Amino acid sequence: MRKNEAKFTTVFFSEAGTKNKNNDYFGYVQLDNYAIWAVADGFDEEEGADLAARLAVESAIEYFMLYPKFNTEIISEIISYVNLKVREKQAETERYSLMHTSFLVVISNYNALLYGNIGNTRFYHLRNRYVLTQSSDDTVAQLLVEEGALNTGDLKYHRQRNDLLQAIGDYGKIKPNILKTPITLQEKDVFCLTTMGFWENIDEKEMEVEVSRYDESKKWLASLEKKVMATLRDDVENYTFAAVSIEAVAEPLSMEKDNRKFFMKITVAVILSIFIILTLTLWQVKKQKDIMNKIISYEQHADEELIKKNFDNSVKELELIIGEYEKLKPKSRGVIGFFLNADARRKEMDKKIKDTEKLKKVFSDIREGNELFNNGNYEEASKKYQEAKYNLEQSTYKRDELNTEDVLSEINGRINATSKLKEAKNLEMTGDTAFVSGNYNLAKENYKMASDIYLANGRADYVSSMEGKIREINDEVTILILGPIENEYMSKISDKNIYFMITDFEEIEYIEKNRINVNVFLKIDTGMGRVGFQEDEISELIEELKNCKYVNAVGVFSHFSSSDSNEDYTKLQEKRFRKISENIMKEIKTVKYRHILNSFGSLKNHNSEYDFVRIGIILYGGVTEKETAPYKFKQVMSLYAKISHIKKMHKDGFISYGNTYIAKKGDTVATVSIGYADGVRRDLSNKGYVYYKGHRCNIIGRVCMDQLMILIPEELAESAKKGDIVEFFGNNINIVEVANLCNTISYEILCGISQRVPRIYK
Repeated sequence: MRKNEAKFTTVFFSEAGTKNKNNDYFGYVQLDNYAIWAVADGFDEEEGADLAARLAVESAIEYFMLYPKFNTEIISEIISYVNLKVREKQAETERYSLMHTSFLVVISNYNALLYGNIGNTRFYHLRNRYVLTQSSDDTVAQLLVEEGALNTGDLKYHRQRNDLLQAIGDYGKIKPNILKTPITLQEKDVFCLTTMGFWENIDEKEMEVEVSRYDESKKWLASLEKKVMATLRDDVENYTFAAVSIEAVAEPLSMEKDNRKFFMKITVAVILSIFIILTLTLWQVKKQKDIMNKIISYEQHADEELIKKNFDNSVKELELIIGEYEKLKPKSRGVIGFFLNADARRKEMDKKIKDTEKLKKVFSDIREGNELFNNGNYEEASKKYQEAKYNLEQSTYKRDELNTEDVLSEINGRINATSKLKEAKNLEMTGDTAFVSGNYNLAKENYKMASDIYLANGRADYVSSMEGKIREINDEVTILILGPIENEYMSKISDKNIYFMITDFEEIEYIEKNRINVNVFLKIDTGMGRVGFQEDEISELIEELKNCKYVNAVGVFSHFSSSDSNEDYTKLQEKRFRKISENIMKEIKTVKYRHILNSFGSLKNHNSEYDFVRIGIILYGGVTEKETAPYKFKQVMSLYAKISHIKKMHKDGFISYGNTYIAKKGDTVATVSIGYADGVRRDLSNKGYVYYKGHRCNIIGRVCMDQLMILIPEELAESAKKGDIVEFFGNNINIVEVANLCNTISYEILCGISQRVPRIYK
């Protein structure tokens, strides 16, 4: 095995930079006689960027493992295959219809290498610690370099450096940049695969310097990554860097030269033969050339339309091919007919048409099944799905191109869903019957189970109907006051369909003594330690309620103390609450409702047995994606203020109270009309920041009652002016960031904005 003769060591790093997600992907495989390395950079602004990158790399490796070779043709085949797989995923769903990625692939026979790229992923070859070879980008800036309008050293600073001319995922014919002559490798050579986020921050000279500093690839790789992170740019793209160190190379294949000579002789002989034949039949070739070009074009269009599932268009293109072969029929016994095998090709096209018509029927049945499914006719929908499944399982035509296995999986899912949805319909009907008979708990239980099945089986549109029916049952409860109620207010709110909680026996005694007819919720202390009946008081509470004439308990609830941070304690609280509430509802039949889930409780404990959810902070989006994963919440509240004064320091001087900050001569200092009386915490003095014109500007000096000062960056000094708006939190600064700087929670920051700050509601 050539792999054992050589020693190729691969090391890499791949990080998200300042982005929320890493859309880069790298992979490699070293086979016995060949090896492949691939890297992709998905377009950040497009949905499915990470999927496009991963699909490109995995498809490349998959194809190479099936057809391991070492020539330029395999590079071209790999890139074409990768583009096809990404386009298939685009056509599969509207969500990913615009996803694209840059792509670079390198192959080797452990003695030499070839590479091909498309987009702005780059290849570097270093020898004696100097860059010998660098790939070209498919960008507008690269064109300017090639035309002499831009220096190579200025490439990474040009505003059109990332304006790509082509990428993986483009329709039409792509033209990748493929190295024509292999690079023969030597010991101690290094070649690298990089994405834009790396080479934009590290130039070739820096690479050479770091390689020269360290003998081990892991050490200089780590040093390069530190340099990327030390760029201190506000916006750093995903960056990936892979380096392959060559410690030993395999000997050239002994048969390679002989094979080349042999195939060259064969090629010359074939060319000469073809030339003679073409010369003898030139007049025939000229007549047939246009026909063959049309046939090739029609066949390509037929395949493209088939992949798009435009079966009628595909059939039309195939029928055009047959028409063109019919034109060749008189010549089918001559030289042209012999080489074209016209009769066999006509029969092949007839078979393709039949196969395409069958596939048209399959997908037509699926569409009809979907319509029946959407209309609630699950019985007939199931029949259509079964028929489509049978025919598709029998078909061998274009299975990969049409993602047949995925389609079959979807059909099986729909068949299973129809069975489940029948069950949901029955549950809904049982719920309706229970509702009419007045058995509201049973009705609600059936509606909830039906809703869960609808949601899990593709009928989210029915969920709102179930929720409406549940709301109809729960309409009697409109407002529930969760805080303590003074005794004198109990009688005033009892007749206004407003419910309140009772937390101790004194409140029960007061209501009974004063004959106040009220509907109340029982508050249980399961571990919050704030208010409510304790666990050892429940038996007494039940006996007390049985003897009450005026206290009508309709619900029971509790409160999580640490659902955002302590999962074990939260589970313990829920276990206590379930036991206590079930005991109460068993003994006190008027109790119909129970609830315990707060914001984080509702996200982490999807318990459908509870009737209400008490969400708070997630309504405002005052959370991080990490805290609420996999769910995302948008911050709905923002705080802005205006610049009231701007000055350039003529000499070093103190800023604000206490002389805690010294501004330097030449610094631009702006005063903003907001302070701690408005809700900007003094904790932000000398460590907070605001967002202004794409920059985070530091708060300098102590925050005053009505004003604070910020340091304007040098690049904004000339453009900054009075009346400009700065952001304290909003689209660019998360409220959680501010809370962390103040060593508090986002709730406190949001509640701390004083009434003198104008509110604008959108």
